[in-house]
Parts: sequence; structure tokens; C-alpha cells
Amino acid sequence: YSEEVVSWCVENNVAITPGCVTPTEIMAAMSHGLKVVKFFPANVYGGLSAMKALSGPFGGIKFIPTGGVNDKNLAEYISAPFIHAVGGSWLCAKADIAAHNFDKITSLCKEARKTALGFEIAHVGVNADDAEESLAVCRALDAAFGFGVKEGNSSNFAGSGVEVMKSPYLGKNGHIAVKTNSIPRAAAELAKNGFTLDEPTAKYKGEKMIAVYLKQEFGGFAVHLLQK
Repeated sequence: YSEEVVSWCVENNVAITPGCVTPTEIMAAMSHGLKVVKFFPANVYGGLSAMKALSGPFGGIKFIPTGGVNDKNLAEYISAPFIHAVGGSWLCAKADIAAHNFDKITSLCKEARKTALGFEIAHVGVNADDAEESLAVCRALDAAFGFGVKEGNSSNFAGSGVEVMKSPYLGKNGHIAVKTNSIPRAAAELAKNGFTLDEPTAKYKGEKMIAVYLKQEFGGFAVHLLQK
């Protein structure tokens, strides 16, 4: 952390992410209105456990750890709520750059992005006409497969993988719930591929969005994202 460099950048409206690994450095960055800092080398200064401890008293600060981040621990790092982004040299090894092995670099970047998004199916929702039919469907699935039945307010579940709505909701046939490490990150990625969020359907926990539907349907099924 360099107070001189940070001050000059802030005064001249130049974006800066200073390196901060101590409370004193973080407080100095915050005094300039900064909310994102770099944490390097992360593996030397305590990694995730250190950043988690620092995020307690400095809840408004997000970290960009580099140094020790790799394909094996990327998912753990990127899913932490106090992490803004990560960096790692494993994506672009000097040897691969020198050898012009750009196909390998591209493949590694795609895998890293896939890991960061963390998309996975949470459950499939089926539309029923009413509460009676919803419960009957769940009981039938339980009788056939032993899933168990969990009754709810607006829907019932057969196990954890099938939700049966008590009245028709979004999606001609029902919905598919997809979990992700970060809804904002997922929204940005989906937008690049032409998919948009249906903002009025969003649910929040405090200021954090925890669920939202997409405007598009897939085979008659609506899709909603769930924050892991």
C-alpha cells in the first residue's frame, strides 16, 4: 500500500485497487472511499481465513486475492461473500504464452469461468392446478421412489429434487431452479448470451438478491436462479 500513489489516483479520478493485508492498510484505503482491495500474496498472509476475519470489522470491503489461488481452490475462494474477484497465474503460464499455446489458455479460462459461476440444477418445479393435486403428485412420487413429502405454503416437495406448485405459476409446464455462486455474476454472463432477468420476480435477503426468474422459457419451463 502506497498512500502517495492511492492519493494521486483518487485525486485524478484514476481507478486503483491497492494492496492491503492489514487493518491499518484497509482503513487507509477506506478513508479514500475505496471498497475493493487486493490481498497479495494470499497464501502467505493467511488466505481465506484471514480475509474472513478482516471482513468482520470491515464488512464493506471486498478482496481480490492473488497468490496461491489455483484451479483446485478457486471454487472455495470465489464463493466467499467477501471476495470481489480472484487472480491466478495458472490461467496463463509463461510457458504456454511463450509456446503460443492459446487453445490451452482459452480452455483454462473457460473452466475457471464455469467454476466461478457454479451452475447446477437445484430442483425441477411442476405446475399443479391446486393444493390437492400438488400433494397427490408428491405422495405418488414418494410411493414410487421413497422420496418423502415436505408440505409448504405455496408448494410441496417430493424429496429435494421435485417441487410441485399448488397453483400454476411461471412456465407453461413448470420451472427449473439453477443454483449459482453469484446471481450478479450469473446475470452478467447470461446477458452476454442474450438472456435477461425478470426483475419483478426477484427475492431479497436484506439487500442481497437470493432468487430471480429469467424472462425466457426453455421447453415450456421457466428458469429461476438461486443463490447458493
